[in-house]
Amino acid sequence: MVKFIARHTAGFLVTLILVSLIIAAIFSFLPGDPAVLVGGIGASPEQLESLRMSLGLNLNIFQRYLLWVRTLFTSQTAVSLQYGMPVYRLLGDRLAVTSSIALLACALMVLIACPLGILAAYRKNTWVDSLVSNLTILGLSVPNYLTGILLIWVWGILL
Repeated sequence: MVKFIARHTAGFLVTLILVSLIIAAIFSFLPGDPAVLVGGIGASPEQLESLRMSLGLNLNIFQRYLLWVRTLFTSQTAVSLQYGMPVYRLLGDRLAVTSSIALLACALMVLIACPLGILAAYRKNTWVDSLVSNLTILGLSVPNYLTGILLIWVWGILL
């Protein structure tokens, strides 16, 4: 059992490192300059170079990755470039609203899905089972953003 846990933990860590390396590489090759976004279009070349140095953009990709890993495992907190405040404070402000919406969604899911699943199991191989199964497949197939737009349209405009 210990060998199983160790093997899966090692696999998880290798996967985590590989994914973070791939994401770092993708972000380093994206077009645009983050210093221009932070400093604005009217920033002078000296201001942009200062921003690049403070953000670590003048380092190569490996140095930036190691800097990110070091800040991840130290007590340094990330600061939002847009708001100029620590990211944990921004996340904390939004956590209450997000968790209340998630809890409401879970409650609605249980209140709707459980009775429909019981009904489909009770009426196995009938039109009710087929309808519930097809509605479930449709609900899983439609992208979340489209479902959100449709719900806004129905509840916000039609009703």
